[in-house]
Amino acid sequence: MQSSLITLVFLALIGWFTFGPSEVEVPRAARLVVPASDLAPTTLRQPLGDEPTIEVVAGMQKHCQTCHSIFDSPKAQRPGRVQHLGVWLDHGENDNCLNCHDRDNRDVLALRGGKTIGFAASPELCAQCHGTTWRDWQAGSHGRTDGYWDKSQGGQTRQVCVACHDPHHPAFPALEPYPAPNTLRMGSPKPVHASDSPLARLGLNLPKEESH
Repeated sequence: MQSSLITLVFLALIGWFTFGPSEVEVPRAARLVVPASDLAPTTLRQPLGDEPTIEVVAGMQKHCQTCHSIFDSPKAQRPGRVQHLGVWLDHGENDNCLNCHDRDNRDVLALRGGKTIGFAASPELCAQCHGTTWRDWQAGSHGRTDGYWDKSQGGQTRQVCVACHDPHHPAFPALEPYPAPNTLRMGSPKPVHASDSPLARLGLNLPKEESH
């Protein structure tokens, strides 16, 4: 009986593929295309190296100390700046330029105690206040690592803090997430009303929907 049923199914499939329609139109769900620029493998920021430069008039690149060597810097940040107007300073209590920048040489950073380091070693400066994050960064659980999972295929590069965080305002702004996948098997997305939500089915109190 079972062998006869299998034979009938097999013959039916042969008939379908032989005499059935040559083309079957499958409905396609609308796709939301993510811009390629949003998937760029580069970091959010381009950190300055050990010879930091800044763009001045007409796109000329100048070392920081080129200008800072011709005038004396105040001990504290002046409330009204005439230069670096594009710098937005929002770093908690760290509101003084000279907390990080060396007073006598703007091409280096200053640690507590007077030691200076290059811009490429900036994580050492961040570690003075962000010790637990520095520990996680060293362990690889915070920050970004570029390269190969399989180290036998190539090397890895640990990106520094300022490759992602702006040192003057390090907190990330709110990000709008991309929409969820919309595939054929998932069907057309339908709005979920409060009365149909999993929380409502559990008997939890939800705010009533506003009528429009």
